[in-house]
Amino acid sequence: MTEKSKDQIIADANDALDKLFTEANWLNLKNDITSLLITPRSNTTTTKEIFLMVKHDLVLSYKDLPYRDTLLEFGSALASENHNNSSFKLFDYEGLLKYLDLSNRSSFELSWSIINSTIIYDAFNQHENLKHSAMQINESQYKRVVKNYFFTIYQLLNMIKEESDSKNFILQEIITQYMRLSCLIEWSYFPPMLHLQSEFNLTALGKKFAGYFDNLLALDKTNVNADHIDLLDSYLVDLVSLVKNRFKESPDWIVESDDSIYSILTNSN
Repeated sequence: MTEKSKDQIIADANDALDKLFTEANWLNLKNDITSLLITPRSNTTTTKEIFLMVKHDLVLSYKDLPYRDTLLEFGSALASENHNNSSFKLFDYEGLLKYLDLSNRSSFELSWSIINSTIIYDAFNQHENLKHSAMQINESQYKRVVKNYFFTIYQLLNMIKEESDSKNFILQEIITQYMRLSCLIEWSYFPPMLHLQSEFNLTALGKKFAGYFDNLLALDKTNVNADHIDLLDSYLVDLVSLVKNRFKESPDWIVESDDSIYSILTNSN
């Protein structure tokens, strides 16, 4: 299959939007909706993801707006319509801005999506403001989130050393958390699961460890041995160095040995 150029992908997304806005429920809305195409740096999917943003005043005033009740309750909605292999997510614009101010998994994934987006139609010159909001970091909240991810990894590394039928699940979870944390430290956000592995491969640690992780993910629980666990531990050492460089200090919750991990887990409260 021939890989499409970015211009062709954007053209296809435009065609998908044109088809969406010919449907009865969406007529006359094109000029009131900002539409963004999510454009990963390493595009490994054929489905195009398009964000549609509506100002809150329109959500309140236009009673026939598609997914209006869901937007009013949750601030976002996954549209069931699909054109040209494109999916559509609808957002209350002001609600999205508030959500980008948070520091949790969903807000980091949304920040990645906004930063890695291309304008299809910017109804109210919203794109730059969204990108600016997505790049803002509350340093204290950010450090707390990084700390929590480290604690999760410490717990998982402790678990995988025990005999268990869940070893392959724990292994997958460790690698997933490593990928998220690597992106979070290097970029201050991380992508949704759909793009996590391909985007992790672009990070400094991804370029070093991606091949090893691919091999680990191919294992079943009966083949997870001490050498594989040593590899996971060595990744932690590199991750610790990355954190120290990012924070310009060594936080007291950073550990690099089995004994230290046990100590910090038993005294974390």
